[in-house]
Amino acid sequence: MKNKERDGEFLKSESFDLLNPKRWENARHFIKNLCMLPEVVRDGFANMIGIVIVTHGNLGEEMMNSAAMILGETAKTVFSVSVSSVSAKIEEMRDNLLSVIDEAEEGQGAVVCTDLFGGTPSNLSISILGIRNVEVIAGVNLPMLLKLLTLREQCPSLDLKDVCVLAEEAGKKQISIASNLIKK
Repeated sequence: MKNKERDGEFLKSESFDLLNPKRWENARHFIKNLCMLPEVVRDGFANMIGIVIVTHGNLGEEMMNSAAMILGETAKTVFSVSVSSVSAKIEEMRDNLLSVIDEAEEGQGAVVCTDLFGGTPSNLSISILGIRNVEVIAGVNLPMLLKLLTLREQCPSLDLKDVCVLAEEAGKKQISIASNLIKK
Protein backbone atom coordinates (compact mmCIF):
# COMPACT_ATOMS: atom_id res chain seq x y z
CA MET A 1 0.00 0.00 0.00
CA LYS A 2 1.33 3.42 -0.91
CA ASN A 3 2.05 5.94 1.84
CA LYS A 4 -0.72 8.29 0.68
CA GLU A 5 -3.27 5.47 0.70
CA ARG A 6 -2.12 4.30 4.13
CA ASP A 7 -2.23 7.86 5.50
CA GLY A 8 -5.67 8.35 3.98
CA GLU A 9 -6.93 5.17 5.65
CA PHE A 10 -5.54 6.33 8.99
CA LEU A 11 -7.22 9.73 8.64
CA LYS A 12 -10.55 7.95 8.06
CA SER A 13 -10.04 5.52 10.93
CA GLU A 14 -11.79 5.70 14.29
CA SER A 15 -8.48 6.34 16.07
CA PHE A 16 -8.02 9.64 14.22
CA ASP A 17 -11.65 10.81 14.33
CA LEU A 18 -11.53 14.03 16.36
CA LEU A 19 -15.30 13.97 16.80
CA ASN A 20 -15.31 10.48 18.28
CA PRO A 21 -16.39 10.81 21.96
CA LYS A 22 -14.44 7.67 22.87
CA ARG A 23 -11.22 9.31 21.68
CA TRP A 24 -11.86 12.36 23.87
CA GLU A 25 -12.77 10.21 26.87
CA ASN A 26 -9.43 8.42 26.51
CA ALA A 27 -7.68 11.80 26.25
CA ARG A 28 -9.46 13.04 29.39
CA HIS A 29 -8.40 9.90 31.25
CA PHE A 30 -4.80 10.31 30.09
CA ILE A 31 -4.66 14.00 31.01
CA LYS A 32 -6.26 13.46 34.40
CA ASN A 33 -3.62 10.85 35.17
CA LEU A 34 -0.60 12.92 34.11
CA CYS A 35 0.36 13.33 37.74
CA MET A 36 0.73 9.79 38.99
CA LEU A 37 3.86 10.41 40.98
CA PRO A 38 4.26 7.56 43.50
CA GLU A 39 6.06 9.76 46.04
CA VAL A 40 3.14 12.19 46.22
CA VAL A 41 0.46 11.35 48.73
CA ARG A 42 -2.95 12.30 47.43
CA ASP A 43 -5.32 12.72 50.33
CA GLY A 44 -8.43 13.49 48.30
CA PHE A 45 -8.41 17.22 48.94
CA ALA A 46 -8.02 19.64 46.09
CA ASN A 47 -4.92 21.78 46.21
CA MET A 48 -5.95 25.34 46.88
CA ILE A 49 -3.42 26.94 44.58
CA GLY A 50 -5.21 29.59 42.56
CA ILE A 51 -4.77 29.83 38.80
CA VAL A 52 -5.12 33.17 37.04
CA ILE A 53 -4.52 33.73 33.32
CA VAL A 54 -3.60 37.31 32.36
CA THR A 55 -3.51 37.94 28.62
CA HIS A 56 -3.98 40.42 25.84
CA GLY A 57 -7.63 40.42 24.76
CA ASN A 58 -9.76 37.34 25.43
CA LEU A 59 -7.05 34.71 24.99
CA GLY A 60 -7.20 33.66 28.65
CA GLU A 61 -10.95 33.19 28.59
CA GLU A 62 -10.74 31.07 25.45
CA MET A 63 -7.99 28.94 27.00
CA MET A 64 -10.27 28.38 29.99
CA ASN A 65 -13.06 27.30 27.62
CA SER A 66 -10.73 24.86 25.86
CA ALA A 67 -9.54 23.40 29.17
CA ALA A 68 -13.17 22.98 30.25
CA MET A 69 -13.87 21.02 27.04
CA ILE A 70 -11.11 18.58 27.98
CA LEU A 71 -11.24 18.41 31.78
CA GLY A 72 -14.79 19.48 32.53
CA GLU A 73 -15.68 21.10 35.85
CA THR A 74 -12.09 21.21 37.07
CA ALA A 75 -11.30 24.03 34.64
CA LYS A 76 -14.09 26.23 35.93
CA THR A 77 -11.91 27.21 38.89
CA VAL A 78 -9.51 29.19 36.69
CA PHE A 79 -9.76 32.96 36.60
CA SER A 80 -8.97 35.20 33.65
CA VAL A 81 -7.95 38.84 33.43
CA SER A 82 -8.09 40.55 30.05
CA VAL A 83 -5.74 43.41 29.35
CA SER A 84 -7.40 44.89 26.29
CA SER A 85 -7.40 48.63 26.72
CA VAL A 86 -4.22 50.68 26.67
CA SER A 87 -6.26 53.65 27.89
CA ALA A 88 -6.93 51.94 31.24
CA LYS A 89 -4.69 53.13 34.02
CA ILE A 90 -2.01 50.73 35.17
CA GLU A 91 -3.05 51.22 38.80
CA GLU A 92 -6.63 50.20 37.96
CA MET A 93 -5.48 47.13 36.06
CA ARG A 94 -3.15 46.20 38.92
CA ASP A 95 -5.91 46.61 41.52
CA ASN A 96 -8.19 44.44 39.37
CA LEU A 97 -5.50 41.75 39.10
CA LEU A 98 -4.94 41.81 42.87
CA SER A 99 -8.70 41.39 43.44
CA VAL A 100 -8.87 38.43 41.06
CA ILE A 101 -5.84 36.79 42.71
CA ASP A 102 -7.44 37.26 46.13
CA GLU A 103 -10.58 35.55 44.82
CA ALA A 104 -8.67 32.69 43.17
CA GLU A 105 -6.15 32.00 45.93
CA GLU A 106 -7.30 30.00 48.92
CA GLY A 107 -4.23 29.68 51.11
CA GLN A 108 -1.54 28.05 48.96
CA GLY A 109 -0.69 30.97 46.70
CA ALA A 110 -1.52 31.47 43.04
CA VAL A 111 0.04 30.79 39.68
CA VAL A 112 -0.35 33.74 37.33
CA CYS A 113 0.06 32.68 33.69
CA THR A 114 0.71 35.35 31.09
CA ASP A 115 0.79 35.16 27.32
CA LEU A 116 4.01 37.00 26.47
CA PHE A 117 7.04 37.83 28.59
CA GLY A 118 7.67 41.58 28.48
CA GLY A 119 4.10 42.41 27.44
CA THR A 120 1.74 44.46 29.58
CA PRO A 121 0.01 41.40 31.14
CA SER A 122 3.39 39.93 32.11
CA ASN A 123 4.83 43.19 33.43
CA LEU A 124 1.65 43.86 35.40
CA SER A 125 1.79 40.37 36.93
CA ILE A 126 5.49 40.59 37.75
CA SER A 127 4.83 43.86 39.60
CA ILE A 128 2.87 41.98 42.29
CA LEU A 129 5.49 39.30 43.02
CA GLY A 130 6.42 40.81 46.38
CA ILE A 131 2.86 41.76 47.32
CA ARG A 132 1.11 38.38 47.05
CA ASN A 133 2.22 34.75 47.27
CA VAL A 134 2.34 34.21 43.51
CA GLU A 135 4.55 32.77 40.82
CA VAL A 136 4.35 34.18 37.29
CA ILE A 137 4.80 31.95 34.24
CA ALA A 138 5.03 33.68 30.86
CA GLY A 139 4.16 31.91 27.60
CA VAL A 140 1.04 30.08 28.75
CA ASN A 141 -0.28 27.37 26.44
CA LEU A 142 -3.03 24.78 26.76
CA PRO A 143 -0.79 21.86 27.84
CA MET A 144 0.63 24.07 30.61
CA LEU A 145 -2.85 25.00 31.79
CA LEU A 146 -4.01 21.36 31.75
CA LYS A 147 -0.95 20.36 33.76
CA LEU A 148 -1.63 23.10 36.34
CA LEU A 149 -5.20 21.91 36.73
CA THR A 150 -4.29 18.24 37.09
CA LEU A 151 -1.47 18.97 39.52
CA ARG A 152 -3.72 21.11 41.66
CA GLU A 153 -6.37 18.40 41.77
CA GLN A 154 -4.24 15.28 42.04
CA CYS A 155 -1.05 16.38 43.79
CA PRO A 156 -2.10 18.61 46.69
CA SER A 157 1.17 18.18 48.57
CA LEU A 158 3.21 19.96 45.89
CA ASP A 159 4.14 23.51 46.73
CA LEU A 160 3.65 26.51 44.46
CA LYS A 161 7.19 26.50 43.06
CA ASP A 162 7.12 22.75 42.25
CA VAL A 163 3.76 23.11 40.51
CA CYS A 164 5.17 25.93 38.38
CA VAL A 165 8.28 23.96 37.43
CA LEU A 166 6.20 20.96 36.32
CA ALA A 167 3.75 23.19 34.42
CA GLU A 168 6.60 24.96 32.64
CA GLU A 169 8.07 21.59 31.61
CA ALA A 170 4.69 20.40 30.30
CA GLY A 171 4.22 23.58 28.30
CA LYS A 172 7.65 23.29 26.69
CA LYS A 173 7.40 19.54 26.06
CA GLN A 174 4.25 19.84 23.97
CA ILE A 175 5.70 22.34 21.49
CA SER A 176 6.49 20.27 18.41
CA ILE A 177 6.83 20.46 14.66
CA ALA A 178 4.56 17.63 13.55
CA SER A 179 6.59 16.72 10.46
CA ASN A 180 9.62 16.11 12.69
CA LEU A 181 7.64 13.60 14.74
CA ILE A 182 6.05 11.64 11.90
CA LYS A 183 8.24 8.97 10.36
CA LYS A 184 8.42 9.25 6.62
